Amino acid sequence: MNFNFYSRIIRKIFCFLFFSQIFISSGFAQILNVDRISSGGDSTKNKDLYSVFTMGLNINQEDETVINLKISADLTYLIRKDLLILLSEYDLNSTQNVKLVNAGFTHLRYRFNRESNLQPELFIQFQWNGIRGMKSRFLAGENLRFLLNKDSLNISYFALGLMYELETWDYRGVPANESPFNPQDVHTNYIKLNFYYNIDWKIRENVDFSFIVYIQSKPNADIIYPRISPSAQLNFGISEKLSFSFIMNAQYDRKPVVPIRNFYYNLSSAITFKL
Repeated sequence: MNFNFYSRIIRKIFCFLFFSQIFISSGFAQILNVDRISSGGDSTKNKDLYSVFTMGLNINQEDETVINLKISADLTYLIRKDLLILLSEYDLNSTQNVKLVNAGFTHLRYRFNRESNLQPELFIQFQWNGIRGMKSRFLAGENLRFLLNKDSLNISYFALGLMYELETWDYRGVPANESPFNPQDVHTNYIKLNFYYNIDWKIRENVDFSFIVYIQSKPNADIIYPRISPSAQLNFGISEKLSFSFIMNAQYDRKPVVPIRNFYYNLSSAITFKL
């Protein structure tokens, strides 16, 4: 065993976690694309560490101050044939007295044999989404990821696995006429099947498109009530390190934990700086 080698890995992991907490106070919507960093992390072929940081801040003052803040930090670290991925995001829209949107996540994933056709994955995640009433969500699980196609223009994968999901919801996103008289937080504790499909497509030299869809459902009679979460991103390269993106996230929950709207979507744009 090479003690110095594993010591360096441990130090890198702690550095990842440290940077994550700089950009996020704890852990956006329930959609994330763990392969959004330049075609599934393949950009790390020539270097061990790859990172992308995005930040947007908008402050307007009329009768009262309105703040819009969005920060994300994506890091990948190549460990021999494996890949460590850390994603963090924080989204805040607020006035002086009301938080209109307060959402975020922190996601850590370890992918084995990243160059092979079969890639086992382990992951953990913490997130919240105040606008929908999700106070907290914790995930831990594993997938087996299959390479479907890889050429000069696109790369696509399919994955399936199991995960443990622990959630806490309140009724802030529920219409007043559907909320109970004395609402209490609702807690869930489930084992779920987890499927996802993703594709990255190079449209032109400086234009690429990525799409991922997650399907998560309980492996019992409720399997017909899945959570379906698609995400799409169109990137325009401005320079080697700078790009502009349009992003669409959506979610359809056939049987939500509390009686909120089944379909939810978010449209945004971002300027990204790659280190």
